[in-house]
Amino acid sequence: MPEKKPLSLYIHVPFCESRCHYCDFYSNTNFSPELKNRYTMAIMNTIAAPINREEYLIKSVYFGGGTPALLGAVNIGNALDKIKSSYLLDENCEITLETNPNSASETDFISLKNSGVNRISVGVQSLNDDILSQIGRSHNSTTALECIDMLSDSGFDNLSVDLMFGLPDQNCEMLLDDLDKITTLENKISHISMYDLKLEPGTVMYNKRNMFSFPDDDEEADMYYAASEFLAQKGFEHYEISNFAKKGFRSVHNMNYWQSGDFLGFGASAHSRYNNKLFSISPDMHLFIENAEKGGTIFTVSNYNDVKTMADDEIDEVYIIMSLRTSDGLDISRLKKPDEFLNKASRFLNAGMMLEKDGNYRLLEKSFFVSNQILSYLI
Repeated sequence: MPEKKPLSLYIHVPFCESRCHYCDFYSNTNFSPELKNRYTMAIMNTIAAPINREEYLIKSVYFGGGTPALLGAVNIGNALDKIKSSYLLDENCEITLETNPNSASETDFISLKNSGVNRISVGVQSLNDDILSQIGRSHNSTTALECIDMLSDSGFDNLSVDLMFGLPDQNCEMLLDDLDKITTLENKISHISMYDLKLEPGTVMYNKRNMFSFPDDDEEADMYYAASEFLAQKGFEHYEISNFAKKGFRSVHNMNYWQSGDFLGFGASAHSRYNNKLFSISPDMHLFIENAEKGGTIFTVSNYNDVKTMADDEIDEVYIIMSLRTSDGLDISRLKKPDEFLNKASRFLNAGMMLEKDGNYRLLEKSFFVSNQILSYLI
């Protein structure tokens, strides 16, 4: 029997109680219980993709957003039941749900655990209440720490938190203080994602950027490397530019992205990679619901039929960009056209910013903070 191909599933839930001042993701703050139920049904109607599902083994399922916890434990459970009846899940399938600290109760978390969710990612962002207020978060530091305790008490032993740096009035000491609090929670946190604030046009913070005091580029670099060193001392592996994990707790779902694996994304604004095509669903949940209720599949509610199959150079570009984000790096044998990469990579090998061993190329940790410039050059 041929080995089954790995596949990941992503479900986008675009509901938020309020819009954070830095966020440009597709989300909606105006929703009712009826709309949440209709959206869940639309997800369920499109989940059974018209592919030979016997060929695939689902390695990960990820509910992202928005704030997926707002969909409700019952709806999340129903969506998972549909996934389980439509696909073959790996016995160790990672099933992640994103939540904000104040978006669900302990009862909800217990229900989610019972339905099969085995990993929670908590959007903490900061443990400084003044900063949380400035960036438009609806929780405070106490709520964040209580949520982590609540999740641990609910039986979750695979917990990730999102933190940010480069925030208004933030300095290195504040960031390290946040990390110290997070990593001393009786070893409850096994994974940390740490993102640099990007001011995106159209967001509240971008429009009011002159009213804030942000760290400069050098200060941000100091924060990044100080945090990386601190987390290494606490036993966290810096396995991707923005991600740190205890041994055995890397994000299976995100590793599939970074290794250019196939994934199917369901829901408004969700992206997919399948059949060497990159395609997406329109960021309009009402249109998504309407098309799903008409019997649409992931290939008809998205732009799958309008995009071209990636050429070899495009496949290479995606793999280069994604794989070099990780500490595992790039396997030269996977490139369709390796010569151009090899010529360009020599610049960074000679500069001591990249290492090569047995056909594997990876950026050194000291190169991570300037990786965007390096990756732009390499493609």
